[in-house]
Amino acid sequence: MTSTAPIRIPESRFMTEYSEVWNQDVFCVENSQGEKFYLHTANVTIEGDEFSSLSFRRQIRRGAQTVLPQGYIVVESTNGIPMVQRDPEAGAGFTIEDFDIDL
Repeated sequence: MTSTAPIRIPESRFMTEYSEVWNQDVFCVENSQGEKFYLHTANVTIEGDEFSSLSFRRQIRRGAQTVLPQGYIVVESTNGIPMVQRDPEAGAGFTIEDFDIDL
């Protein structure tokens, strides 16, 4: 059994599409199979704590987003579904000067 890592979707497959229903532009990506997916955010409650979640859907619904947040990338799973991940190349952006260290 082999597992393959998700493949990064290039920015050339990023676009926005205007939704007349929601009266806004919506960020979308096209997967390797030519299907469009639209970025959404939703609040998710896990064990009483509320978190914001980014995910892609095939249709534009409530919570559709206009842009991909900075510091995130889009990857495609082996079954063709796009997913949002933090960009590992962006790093935390910290330098040693950001910390108060007593030596």
